[in-house]
Amino acid sequence: MPTIEDQICDGIAEAMEAPRNSINEKSDHRTVEGWDSLRHFQLIAWLEREFDISFDDTEVELCVSVGAIVELVSRKLKRHGQP
Repeated sequence: MPTIEDQICDGIAEAMEAPRNSINEKSDHRTVEGWDSLRHFQLIAWLEREFDISFDDTEVELCVSVGAIVELVSRKLKRHGQP
């Protein structure tokens, strides 16, 4: 079963149309080619669908790196009783 980090890296690669092997826990909006505002919102929409969660405006602005996204998604899932 893939980890949350793996799922998020897959989603970022898909949204940014970047090679999956170029995305890791240290990747962020400055290091991933193609991470622009439109694709950022596509990523947010994917995260909301994939994990059945929602983000407020402040949280959307915080989703600028794999690490930040993993932390935020994990926190939201724990709040909803998911591992």
